[in-house]
Amino acid sequence: MNAKEAIAKGYQVYCLGCSTIYRTPPTRQYEDGHGGRQLPMCKCGSDLFGSLVSYEAEAAEGK
Repeated sequence: MNAKEAIAKGYQVYCLGCSTIYRTPPTRQYEDGHGGRQLPMCKCGSDLFGSLVSYEAEAAEGK
């Protein structure tokens, strides 16, 4: 699936670690001793995500 097809199906972000695409960034519960928080994190352990929309725009410009 290329970026245009993924955007058409509603996917918006991709993991920079494993290239898995998501509609919204997945979150994991992190307990820090103060009530915890939800951190954006892929199943591969990466917390770095890129936008498919900006990726497609750069590809159209030829970068």
